[in-house]
Amino acid sequence: MKIERYLAKKILLGKKQSKILSFLSWMAILGVGVSCGAFFFIQAVMGGFFSDIQKKVIGFNAHLVMEISSNVASQPILNTIQKLYPAAKLAFYQEAEGILQSALSEADSGQGVYIRAIDLAKPGTYADMNLRFYRGLSWEDLGKTIEGLPTVVVGEELANQMGLAPELLEEVDLIYPFSDVDPSGEAIPSIKQFRLIGTFRTGYLNYDGKYLMVSDQNVNGFFEEDLPWQVALWFPNPDQAPAAKKKLAELPELKNIQTWQEMNTKLFHALKLERLAMQIVLIMMVVFASFNIVSMLTLMVAEYFQDIAVWKSLGLSSTKVAGVFKQVGLFIGVVGSCVGLVLGWGAVLLVQWGHIQLPQPYDIETLPAIVQLPLILITLCLGPVVSVLAAILPARQTVRLNVMDALRYE
Repeated sequence: MKIERYLAKKILLGKKQSKILSFLSWMAILGVGVSCGAFFFIQAVMGGFFSDIQKKVIGFNAHLVMEISSNVASQPILNTIQKLYPAAKLAFYQEAEGILQSALSEADSGQGVYIRAIDLAKPGTYADMNLRFYRGLSWEDLGKTIEGLPTVVVGEELANQMGLAPELLEEVDLIYPFSDVDPSGEAIPSIKQFRLIGTFRTGYLNYDGKYLMVSDQNVNGFFEEDLPWQVALWFPNPDQAPAAKKKLAELPELKNIQTWQEMNTKLFHALKLERLAMQIVLIMMVVFASFNIVSMLTLMVAEYFQDIAVWKSLGLSSTKVAGVFKQVGLFIGVVGSCVGLVLGWGAVLLVQWGHIQLPQPYDIETLPAIVQLPLILITLCLGPVVSVLAAILPARQTVRLNVMDALRYE
């Protein structure tokens, strides 16, 4: 055992320590522990938020989206894409903006929506898009004709905003304002009636409040003729999207290829910036907790004034004497980090077990928390690093100590 570690252990566990010094030692450990625990817990919750939002956003919008012109034969291209990426899930649809209006409401009470006309011949489409049927009939009824009208499924939040009741199978009007142009140059909107058979939920408010789903067979002639088809790909790993974009860009039939990062740049940059800002604030909490270590070690140097002089007179160098107090700071940081890890992980387990409900405006139903290995390592290293840095100033006081002055009256 090194002499520095041995003396640091004797200082911390010895009986000579005064009550005030012992109290400050425990307070220093507790301060590091609480701040490291807060860092661990809040970062785990923010990581859960980021992961959950990412899963919902890129679940509905896919990892890679590209367009095929409406006048190009799509099946050979789809076969080529499926051969290139056999493990990827694929969806084929058209998407446009329109207006949804209840057939029983006034003419000016419509709601702007995104219309997604999906190819129901593709199995697993709903699962690929991360859609969960919420209330009404079922997905199997989408594409059928009920009481003479084609069917439609809307987002749950959209149904709530418009007061729609899918249980009543009520009629709704879907208006597409860019279909035809009359001789005077004015746009003639397409209007078609549908029967509302249910609602879906993605868990993301922007999608549940803006989107509706119809069968592509029920909108033939509804959109303009040159509206492109979109191909959506979901890979086993979302990080495959950038490399796949480069490869698929070589196919001349495909255009406007976008990865999930490009489609949601502002959202994910904002989330990352918020997470970085919170990390800085939490690290500053650990730094502020280290002020206890500075004050405690300063008092400890004064308490062991004569002992330090004896160590030096027996041949212990100033560097090793300073190392003794750095070892004390390291010990406080290690113990504090371990205490913080236990406290933070306990809070995370409590959140995961308790399924804490969040208020309605949030896109996440329960408070999420995810523990990852990098977070554990950062928490275990944060306390010792800050504590050793805090111990440098008190340790330097021992270097300037004059042995003769300390032992003059002994």
